Amino acid sequence: MVKEMNSNRDLPLIVKQLEPSPEQEVPILSRGKDIVVSAGAGTGKTRTLVARYLDLLAEGIPLRSLVAITFTKKAAREMRNRVREEVRKYLLLDGLPEEEQDFWREVYQGLDAARISTIHSLAGDILRQHPAEMGLDPAFEQLEESDTARMKALAVEAALNWASEDKLASGLYPVFGAWKLRRILGELLDKRLDVSRALDKLPDDLWSKWEPNLVSQLKAFVEDPLVCSGLDGLTSLKYDGSIERAQEAGDLLVKDLRIVIDAWEAIKEAQLRGDWIQISRSIGLLGEHLKQKGKAENWAPAKPRPVIKEIRNIYQERIGKTDLDLAVDRALAVEIIPALSALFQYADRWYKDAKEQVNGLDFDDLEKKVLDLLNEFTGVLDYWQSQIRFLLVDEYQDTNARQRELVNLLNGKKNSLFIVGDGKQSIYRFRGADVAVFRQEQERIGREGESYTLDTSYRSHPEILDALNCLLEPVLGYRTDLPYLEPFAALHAGRVAPPVLDLPAYVEIHLAVGNKSAGADSKAAEAVAARLIEILGDKTGSGETQPLNYGDVAVLCRASNSFLAYEQAFEKAGIPFATVAGQGFYERPEVRDVLNALKVFSDPNDDLALAGLIRSPVNGFSDEFLLDLRDFQRSEKIGSLYEALREYQGYVDGDLRLELDSFVLMVEDLSGLAGKVTAAELISRFLDRTAYAAGMALARQERSVE
Repeated sequence: MVKEMNSNRDLPLIVKQLEPSPEQEVPILSRGKDIVVSAGAGTGKTRTLVARYLDLLAEGIPLRSLVAITFTKKAAREMRNRVREEVRKYLLLDGLPEEEQDFWREVYQGLDAARISTIHSLAGDILRQHPAEMGLDPAFEQLEESDTARMKALAVEAALNWASEDKLASGLYPVFGAWKLRRILGELLDKRLDVSRALDKLPDDLWSKWEPNLVSQLKAFVEDPLVCSGLDGLTSLKYDGSIERAQEAGDLLVKDLRIVIDAWEAIKEAQLRGDWIQISRSIGLLGEHLKQKGKAENWAPAKPRPVIKEIRNIYQERIGKTDLDLAVDRALAVEIIPALSALFQYADRWYKDAKEQVNGLDFDDLEKKVLDLLNEFTGVLDYWQSQIRFLLVDEYQDTNARQRELVNLLNGKKNSLFIVGDGKQSIYRFRGADVAVFRQEQERIGREGESYTLDTSYRSHPEILDALNCLLEPVLGYRTDLPYLEPFAALHAGRVAPPVLDLPAYVEIHLAVGNKSAGADSKAAEAVAARLIEILGDKTGSGETQPLNYGDVAVLCRASNSFLAYEQAFEKAGIPFATVAGQGFYERPEVRDVLNALKVFSDPNDDLALAGLIRSPVNGFSDEFLLDLRDFQRSEKIGSLYEALREYQGYVDGDLRLELDSFVLMVEDLSGLAGKVTAAELISRFLDRTAYAAGMALARQERSVE
């Protein structure tokens, strides 16, 4: 069913069921120009994107002619499912004309083939349809980041091993050290396309290109008439008694001035030899000691301080900003850069070979090869431009320059591009993301197309938004002259918070001073814990209303490495909490205990896991018991700790025997289920069989007391 396009129309019913706001409706319906939507957090950008996608389908745009690009595979699945759900709901409506039902039923059935994907998946699809042009096996594998990270790590180690034996590259070890060299090489490999392009532009004899320019800068300084006359005048103070008189007066300038004079004399001697490396070192020393210390009366009638000021200004203008040191620059040009280049090229070749062995392409390969394909083969580009009628791109602030080029090539001159982004949410440099790319497209589309802003947030309460707007406006400012800065844009509340027992809503802002090294994280966490107890603590009998409990509170951190400080503060304060995720998640005692339990159920002879499980709150076995068990294992020469545990049952009695019997029986029963039920089911049965939750609570109480 092909329908006539018309931007001056009402929303179709399938889009209306999404209930877009008036500010969302305008970009949904707009046609004939490229469109950029700047959408702050919670302003409904996904709803707008899905609504435009459905609106284009309702106009009759074929499913395969629509391309929606998301940043992650998860986001692509969510968008596809959101579209599918809206179509499903629409088909359930009563009274739909048969033709309308047939149309949307066909859309529903074809959604698995819809082009809703990441930009790398799209690049892979294009390359697979034209393998011959790029000399590719169409069955190539699109490598995930976990795969490439492992390959790169192996490539780095292989290159470092090679470097230790190579005459040139081995010189990098005393300069950087192994740890820093490993980090540098890893960063170079992560940006291998840019690094390769930069290395290709370097001349073979780099020093021969550098040296004349560097020497000319040094020459301009040491031959400057004001510098020469000024330094010669300062040198004369060494011979007319001025320095001795100032030294007797204890003047602070004397020491620095002696160094300046010695450096100037060394420069003049080096000039006679043409030794510009020595000159650069002496100039650096001279620059460090051009200081205006001391008192004028200690030097009268001489006036060294104004002369020093004048020379220092010339130094800062000509030398200070470049920090010239010819010895270092020569080492860089002749030794370090060539050695780093050789090291990088070895790692890059190793990495390429590893990918070829699995017939794989990484994200950089996909971006580069698809751009090469479209730029070199105009017939291929024409084909894809005709295939794609409309392009929708989500999270545009996280794109890089190559991805922008791909999107613009596919768009051509159709004016059918629709991008959504928020510069403030950019994950800077992640996968090469550059927020400046988004800013540049905003400006271009603002001139040539249409630009819209969604600034009504449906996620946060008015009080929170008002407080944040007030706090952030003076911090972020409105500067637009720097491409990497995102100017402040206020968000307005689109929801009204339901009253909680008629209590007013309010926001507290506590400003903390300090840094991590001074324990600021811990102090901040302790302050939050104290405030939570003050707000939510037991007020029985006080006559006050307590509308909330600890389960109503969420603590959001800027980074997961702050979690530990809050966990420790809450444990110490006796505040119940659950950590949802984070870097320290798997180091939490309860998570570590459950992982040990799963390892034991999978292999009871895993001594380390069993020792951890024995010392967990499962049965409350003590350190002394574990030590006795280990001694028993050694003395009886028993192979595994689990076998020793079973033998040890016969040597104990009373409560300990009962606890041991219960523990061993649990291990036997749950070991028999390992591999037959899911891990979740196994964990559930483990928790049911033990008093783990109670034991964990007791352990926390003991730690709080300590």
